[in-house]
Amino acid sequence: MRTAFTLIEQLAAVALASAFMLAGFAVLGRLSHRATPHPSGDEARALGHAADLIAWDLSEAARLHSTDSGLNISGFGSLDAAMNPTHRPVWIEYKVEHVGSAWRLVRRQTSLDVMSNRGSRTDWVADGIARIELTPLSPVDQPTTRPAPDLFGPNDAMPLSEKVQLTLVPTDSNVAPVRRICVAR
Repeated sequence: MRTAFTLIEQLAAVALASAFMLAGFAVLGRLSHRATPHPSGDEARALGHAADLIAWDLSEAARLHSTDSGLNISGFGSLDAAMNPTHRPVWIEYKVEHVGSAWRLVRRQTSLDVMSNRGSRTDWVADGIARIELTPLSPVDQPTTRPAPDLFGPNDAMPLSEKVQLTLVPTDSNVAPVRRICVAR
């Protein structure tokens, strides 16, 4: 009766385990590649994705603050982890951050109807964005009649125009800026 494995059996087991690990890493690599905002690495596509996301948040905004490095938006444009709308009250910050040698656009969302830190999350939107510009396209003398409940804090935000032009300016001068017309609902 044998009490141990032979060297050949042990080497076969290690080779089989290595093959399974390589297959698992390949699957994980493909999944993480799909999770990036621009899987093809195309900067123009990434800018378009970022512009669409900001346009969505602006369409659901009740209040807006423009900062030197981005935007602060209060409204009902909350998104779940799969980036599907939930229409819950939310505070959103878009910020252009310098990370290493690159510029990165980050979206921070804090749910205003959750009294814990579980209502916050940060998402990387795109790389290569130098700044965000907003240009009103309709008069802003009269703020929109959109509801702005007390949960958004004091009303010191700039009035929302019915239409604004959103421009994302890339860091690469060879890539054209992306523009979207955003309409408040």
